[in-house]
Amino acid sequence: MIRALATALMLFGASAAAQTSNAPAPARGALAGAWAFETNAHRITGCIIRGDALLRARAEADSYDVEMRVAETCPDGGAYRAEEACLARLDRGTLNVACRLVRATPPNYNPDQFSLTIDSAEAMHGRLVDHGAWNEPVRWRKSTGALVS
Repeated sequence: MIRALATALMLFGASAAAQTSNAPAPARGALAGAWAFETNAHRITGCIIRGDALLRARAEADSYDVEMRVAETCPDGGAYRAEEACLARLDRGTLNVACRLVRATPPNYNPDQFSLTIDSAEAMHGRLVDHGAWNEPVRWRKSTGALVS
């Protein structure tokens, strides 16, 4: 039993290590600019969250102010829209984004929280995790135009 648990833990650690990016840390402010993002479909509801974000470098190293517009669409016709103000902090190759709602329709939308691995100054991947309702993969790409209008 203990050997099986130890093997499982070793495999989990190897899997987690394989998922981290070997990309060099981006230069200061390199992540600033317009981004578009989209989640995988929610495993239970089938909903997808997509949006665009504008990252602005802060005076504090490795941190960004983020303005975000989000649209959640669901197969049952449900739809949410939100505007959020966020703070993003880079920590050992992971960009952690914590948001607060500015406005949302309907108003019971939960603020978004992301944990993103930086693949390059043009691409990131990770998870959207919101108060236990969402824990889904998400992809971020540098954008040239708005995805959500």
